[in-house]
Amino acid sequence: MSIGSGMSFEDCLSITGITRNQFYHKPKGNKQGKPLSKDTKWRNPNTNQMEKVPNAKVVEDICEIKGDVNQADYYKLICVALCLKGSI
Repeated sequence: MSIGSGMSFEDCLSITGITRNQFYHKPKGNKQGKPLSKDTKWRNPNTNQMEKVPNAKVVEDICEIKGDVNQADYYKLICVALCLKGSI
């Protein structure tokens, strides 16, 4: 039985277990949001100029900060330490 043979649309949805939105949704095929970046803005403390550094360098800096036993391992403190190093 289907909608054409007398079954109501709501019954078809309840049998299949999908919502109206899922039935009518047409995917666009592209991901939403910003594309991933490969670099981060960084202010060089010597020249005071903005530069781009690879994300891998920022990850190394975070690992260095987290590896310091005298430095607290809090998200906000790590962000402040990165800002003091010049990361934006």
